[in-house]
Amino acid sequence: MRDPNGLWKHDLVMTAGGYTPNGFNDDLIVRWSDGETTLYADTAHTSLGTENTLVHPGT
Repeated sequence: MRDPNGLWKHDLVMTAGGYTPNGFNDDLIVRWSDGETTLYADTAHTSLGTENTLVHPGT
């Protein structure tokens, strides 16, 4: 989905699908090692979509 970099070593679980109302399977949800869960809405093959924190770290 993206080129390897140091950020992704903190990714525990990732799923892609249609989680926003635009009707496309272009969203990415990531659960990070600190407990944060992030939705990247409208992700494209060239860039991550808009970052939306669903669960804040440590909660």
